[in-house]
Amino acid sequence: MKIFQRFEVWALLLLAAGAGAFVFFTSKSDGPEPLISNAGPATPEARLQVKKCTVTRDFGNARLDVAVRMTNAQSKKLLLVAPAVRLINAKGAEVPPFILPVEPPPELPPQTTADALLRFWAEKEDLQGALTLQIQDEKIELKSARPFDLEALKNAEPRVFQPGDWTP
Repeated sequence: MKIFQRFEVWALLLLAAGAGAFVFFTSKSDGPEPLISNAGPATPEARLQVKKCTVTRDFGNARLDVAVRMTNAQSKKLLLVAPAVRLINAKGAEVPPFILPVEPPPELPPQTTADALLRFWAEKEDLQGALTLQIQDEKIELKSARPFDLEALKNAEPRVFQPGDWTP
């Protein structure tokens, strides 16, 4: 084969091998940022606490990221997806989850307390009344019944709210 006698072929092979080695040795993590952090042994305090709610407007809709701290007292892991996790609007309808294909669903190991990030895709009508987060048998109010003006937020700019009365 005379193809390997050409200088250009060897230069391209060395360049490709160098690029591959660079990517392999300089990668910091092998996946997206984890949705679970601060895992520790189960504590007797409240099973569900909402730390913050982040609303990111996307024109007429919004992505709602809810940071929670939860205790899984069960002897098996708890997947934080429907039907175990639901966000209910004022009309009693379920707000759909926001799913990224590259992120695995959040889960809590057995007998631990950990922080988790739950993501939902809310429409403008969902934000006009109360929002209640339900994880298994625990319920907590994320937003009061006071209407929320989504148009007051800048597009694609995240805003952090504490559970209760959201004021833009």
